[in-house]
This record gives sequence, C-alpha cells and structure tokens, in this order.
Amino acid sequence: MKAVRIHAFGDASVLRLEDFPMPVPMNDDLLVTVMASAVNTIEWKVRSGMIKQAFGRDLRVTFGRVCA
Repeated sequence: MKAVRIHAFGDASVLRLEDFPMPVPMNDDLLVTVMASAVNTIEWKVRSGMIKQAFGRDLRVTFGRVCA
C-alpha cells in the first residue's frame, strides 16, 4: 500500500509517498479500504515542528488518520 510519511520536521517538501506493508488485523481489529484521506490539524503541526517538544518519539510518522 502507499502511505504519506515524514522523517524530518519542515514544510510540505518533507512529505514522502512511500510503499508501506499492508497491515494485518489482530484480535478485534478491522481492516478497511481507504478511498480518500486528509491531513488534520495535529498532523500538520507535527510536520511543521510546532509541537516537536511534546512529540518525543521516533519521527517516522504516517499521516492520513482522517479517511473515508
């Protein structure tokens, strides 16, 4: 599958469209097909570095939690 990810803080140029392994549902998980995705307010703040002090984890982040 394809995913938009970042590996560094910055402007929109740090967004990367990457191949990503298909998730495997576990226990009570549900796998859905996404037809459209958006970047929400928190995601663009993470990307820009506005909240990097609160982030405190590995920066390989996958965006698009808002989907249809």
